[in-house]
Amino acid sequence: MLTITFSGTLSPTNIHFLKHLAEQGNRLLVVDNENFSEALIEELQEQIPNSEIEIASCLKDSCWEADVIILSSKTINDNQVIKNIKEVSTQKPVICLSEENNSEEFNKLEQFLSHSKLALVRLNSQKREARILMTSEEAEPRHFFEGINYTLVPEKHED
Repeated sequence: MLTITFSGTLSPTNIHFLKHLAEQGNRLLVVDNENFSEALIEELQEQIPNSEIEIASCLKDSCWEADVIILSSKTINDNQVIKNIKEVSTQKPVICLSEENNSEEFNKLEQFLSHSKLALVRLNSQKREARILMTSEEAEPRHFFEGINYTLVPEKHED
């Protein structure tokens, strides 16, 4: 069982993903933000008996406690958020959920979180698929996604 911190938009895709993580027995720390819905978290807790889904009020503390940090695309672009987690994300997997293969966004993250194991990922939570778009040198997101029964789909490249 992993402790996983999630920060960002609770979109339908992200909610499905969190649900899958909780069903696998992982402890989830969902960071309270302007896109947050306490009722939604309570609903997830009711839908998944014995799940450990907690509301975290402090991003930095929850990331310090986490084995894996997951950031949605809105959070990825928030410089203050990235600065807040820099010192507590060292040597940890940081999975960045993105809708597009944005190398500029990823390069910026690599500069700020140079000691983290970064992966830029596009999810299809309905099909339980993950496309790994980019990774830093030491990142191994394959193990994480296989561990939660997600199929890894290769990114299609345009010629």
